[in-house]
Amino acid sequence: MRTTPQRRCQKGTSRSCDKTRRRQKEGEPIVSIAFWRESRNGFFWSKWHFDDLRAGWNWKTNGKKPLTVTVYSSCQEAELFLNGKSLGRKPTDRSTEFKAVWPVPYAPGTLEAAGYDAGQKVANTALRTAGNPRHIRLTADRGQLHAAGEDLSYVTVELVDAQGVVNPNADKLVHFEIKGPGTIVGVGNANPVSLESCQTPARKCWHGRCLVIVKAGGQPGQIVLRATADGLHASQLTLDVGP
Repeated sequence: MRTTPQRRCQKGTSRSCDKTRRRQKEGEPIVSIAFWRESRNGFFWSKWHFDDLRAGWNWKTNGKKPLTVTVYSSCQEAELFLNGKSLGRKPTDRSTEFKAVWPVPYAPGTLEAAGYDAGQKVANTALRTAGNPRHIRLTADRGQLHAAGEDLSYVTVELVDAQGVVNPNADKLVHFEIKGPGTIVGVGNANPVSLESCQTPARKCWHGRCLVIVKAGGQPGQIVLRATADGLHASQLTLDVGP
């Protein structure tokens, strides 16, 4: 399998097309790793003309063959760092299609991209090598719901290591339980080849993440969502439902 890591560094806000990815802070670049998948008959599994993307710095390699890291940026220049060491600064403008490319021998640690305008650093982001998953982290896009029987809260589920870094290789099955004036109306993980049900209260993670959607009922109160997975510390989240 050929791997072609790519990093995106963009000035300004951006929103992922699927809610399983965490929300980006304003001015924070976007980091993704692209890689190739080849089927047994030699054909690639997708005919789309863009790479599969992966947000993580965990790769199985002997480090001898460098990975191709691409920084996408709307800044004038981008600089790449591996474990604190600069790999050089390159232009990222219209003439370069707003990207810069480096060959990078893989090494665990931190891969960081920084964006520069007029020589000043204006944005940066980093990928960190994750350890074995230890905890389940739940993050709701809304903590306050209305008791109208229609309000939804999209809860991102992440499998993180002891330092809180998402493990992109973690694919454990996560089970959900809910108490209070609410119901689970959907689950997902953005895996394009998954055949799992989108309505059962359980979902396998993909790239270390999955999603559960909670709908408020018609009565005020508190919704308690609990998530469990084999070998991991359970987690729970409380949503307030008001009139």
